[in-house]
Parts: sequence; structure tokens; C-alpha cells
Amino acid sequence: CLGCLKDLQRFLRKDDPDTRDVFFKLGAFETARKDLVPLLIHYPQDHAIVYNSLKVLTFLTMPVNTTSARPQEQQQLIDKVKEAFLLHPHEGAMTVVADVAAAALSRHPRMSEEQA
Repeated sequence: CLGCLKDLQRFLRKDDPDTRDVFFKLGAFETARKDLVPLLIHYPQDHAIVYNSLKVLTFLTMPVNTTSARPQEQQQLIDKVKEAFLLHPHEGAMTVVADVAAAALSRHPRMSEEQA
């Protein structure tokens, strides 16, 4: 699982910024809804899986370059990735993201326990 997440990151890093073929394939496969968000929900304590899933999701929600191919379709796929977080709010994908952010902020040297 972790190896696949790292492969996805590598493929997305090397994706052609003009055609975004990898981005469009992952969107067509509904990777965020079917795979990435469920990983967050079912493995919230596995830091490596959560962190790498979030990295892939970040790649999938990067702003659209309006000079690249099919910018409207790109925005629609980005919106679907964002919607994947909201499909099952009671299952806690956003809670996992908030926990990751809170943990990172709590390690900040100027942050007191009351602020965490």
C-alpha cells in the first residue's frame, strides 16, 4: 500500500503539466473517492499511510494552470476530489486531516498546550 502511494506521488511529479495524463487517469478511476479517502478513514493511526495519502491528494488538488489542456475538466476533477472528503462526514476523513494538522502544530516550539 505504502509503495503504491509513493509510486502515485512519483507519477504525479513527473506528469506532463500541459496534458496531465496521470492526473486525468486517476480522476477517471476515482482514486480519491475509492482509495485515498478510505485509507484515511480506515488507517488513521498509520502515520505513513495517512501522510502519503495526503501527499497524493495534495497533488490531485493543485490549482489548474489555465494554459494547460482541458482546464475546465481539470477543475471538475479537483472538485470531485474535494467532494470525496465530504461524502461520508461521519466516517471522519476530515477529522483525520484535522488531527494531522493539530499534531504538527502542537510540536511547534512556540505553541503552548492551551493553544493545541
